[in-house]
Amino acid sequence: HRKQADLDLARGDFAQASQNLWTCLKALGRPLPTSQLDLACAVLWSLLRFCLQRLWVGRWLAARAGGLRSDRPLQEDACKSSRDAALVYHRLHQLHMTGKLNGSHLSAVHMALSAVNLAECSGSCLPVATLAEVYVSAALRVKASLPRILHFTSRVFLSSARQACLSSSGSVPPAMQWLCHPLGHRFFVDGDWAIRSTPKESIYSQAGNTVDPLAQVTQAFREHLLEKALYCVAQPHGEKSPSQGEGEYADALEYLQLLISASDAAGATSQSFAIGSNMATVTGCDPHSKWWSSVAVVIINWLQGDDAAAERLYPTVEHLPRSLQNAESLLPKACLNTFRAVRALLSKP
Repeated sequence: HRKQADLDLARGDFAQASQNLWTCLKALGRPLPTSQLDLACAVLWSLLRFCLQRLWVGRWLAARAGGLRSDRPLQEDACKSSRDAALVYHRLHQLHMTGKLNGSHLSAVHMALSAVNLAECSGSCLPVATLAEVYVSAALRVKASLPRILHFTSRVFLSSARQACLSSSGSVPPAMQWLCHPLGHRFFVDGDWAIRSTPKESIYSQAGNTVDPLAQVTQAFREHLLEKALYCVAQPHGEKSPSQGEGEYADALEYLQLLISASDAAGATSQSFAIGSNMATVTGCDPHSKWWSSVAVVIINWLQGDDAAAERLYPTVEHLPRSLQNAESLLPKACLNTFRAVRALLSKP
């Protein structure tokens, strides 16, 4: 059933894939709740288990499943079983979050908590990057399903994801690094964003993997950075001294530098969604946001009188991405023509 689910996911047949994933859970002895009472009890138990695992009590009991005496083969089998179940819950949760699977918010909370609890019990059987992805998906669920007053609890899952990565390899997967930046962390926790069944199409940023909910939030963050940078440049400065003006541009350049990094670490638009794959480790590039950030940096360099720095980015700005060339909006082409006109004007003796 797992192989068939992988084939269905690769074909984009998410309804059939969900059926096979449910069958996988039944085979693992973890069928999904069928009634509201069962679901409510399952959520309460998952929440209690999550709290116990924060105290390591839950992990200690899970490590001794089948008996209190240490039995390494039995423990390894238990870890593998927890890993397999965690991956299935995680994929079902992602499908639900991106609108590919029907179900209530309570059902989604159950899948998210179950994925976290089982992933934590998987030990070394589960890659750290996948564990971090499970934590981040749970943080996304907090934002999507819980009241705004409880959104602060998403910090718990983000912190767990960061600690899991740093304690093991000392580095965070590229697609998640923006979450560790103060601006990114604040945007995730306090920002007004939503996950849609169909990713947003924009000339300012390119959508990532359609079945990766984090890709949509990352896309929104890239547009947020571009907006902040352009506001710093365009806002009225009044009677500010040159040093204060440079300070405003410094803020804009900081936003743009973070935007360029986030663009280079954007999730790949087409990527395997197999049960055992991890979408945070494979990265692509967002040509839209990277081009706009280069344009903005050139404008700031011109305003600062640093023509040498601006000239280094001329080739990047001249290379308008094909997707923007074919866009219905004429803004990218108009911006490119304006850039060429200003460059020609500045090059005159």
